[in-house]
Amino acid sequence: MSFLKKISFFFFSCLFILIGFYFISSFKENNIYKNTQQSNITKVKKRNKKIARNTKNTKIIDLKKQEKKKEPSLRGISVVKVIDSQKSDIKKVYNAAYTENYKPDSIEYIIKNAQYAYILIDPFEKNQRKNISKIKKNNNEVGCYISVGTAEQWRDDFNDLKKYVVKKEWNEWEGEYFLKNINTEVIKIIQQRIDKLAFWGCDWVEFDNMDWVFDQNYRTKYKGEVTEKEAVLYYQALCLYAKSKNLKCMAKNTLKDALFFDGVLYESYTDEKNWWNTDDTKKFLDSGGFVIINHYGEKNPGEVYSYYKDFYGENISFISENVREEKYIHY
Repeated sequence: MSFLKKISFFFFSCLFILIGFYFISSFKENNIYKNTQQSNITKVKKRNKKIARNTKNTKIIDLKKQEKKKEPSLRGISVVKVIDSQKSDIKKVYNAAYTENYKPDSIEYIIKNAQYAYILIDPFEKNQRKNISKIKKNNNEVGCYISVGTAEQWRDDFNDLKKYVVKKEWNEWEGEYFLKNINTEVIKIIQQRIDKLAFWGCDWVEFDNMDWVFDQNYRTKYKGEVTEKEAVLYYQALCLYAKSKNLKCMAKNTLKDALFFDGVLYESYTDEKNWWNTDDTKKFLDSGGFVIINHYGEKNPGEVYSYYKDFYGENISFISENVREEKYIHY
């Protein structure tokens, strides 16, 4: 069996399992609803808006428009609900993981100041991991970073991954190498990371470098062999696995066929704003998706925030480096 068939089998197996969980939970909820009616209790949980995504072009579709049809067509597309995705009140963003030009937010600063915020950390750094429970006390949600498209020399599992990476080091990040191949062993290693995130109490998995195969220049320069189709199936399957662990999925810099993902974080620059697919992003926002813009190297971050609000609306979440203060500003 070819690798593509293996990963497809794995992906659809995960999908069927999660759909099974969904129908079981739906059955339980219906019984609870009937019982609460008999007990004159009127409060019941309402399910969130159903979301569907077209796997061919990542179009977001409101299933309410499909409900009138007896049988939505599934031929050629995957119509899927984002399973158990919860709409939250988080808006602000703090970043303890990404170092671009200046130091990221300190854990101490986050614990003292952050409320109802998305907090991005690198949980494989012990000081950050041990403070997860403190961070969550002020109604914050913790996003935990992993790289799914590279192997990093400083990680404990680098020796396990290095046989599957390209030979040439990524010239932008010392000690980091793109994945050359994906196979069941690579998936197992990343799943073990996700297991740790769930055990440590993370709320989200942030999938860094999930777009590594979409840059043809990189593919040529670093001699990667992973196809776009393999990469998409790979991160879809990993997101499904994360959801089986009650974790939400944060995409990074792309919504390409990002089925099951609950949010996306884009990295923005002074000379590169809105470089991603803005139509898909607007549709994702309108469907209840959580969209973060992490902006770097800016002298006037307030002006950039206004620009993005005018473009996407008030629901956009924004964090920016401030060149004058040499730190992140949170909006």
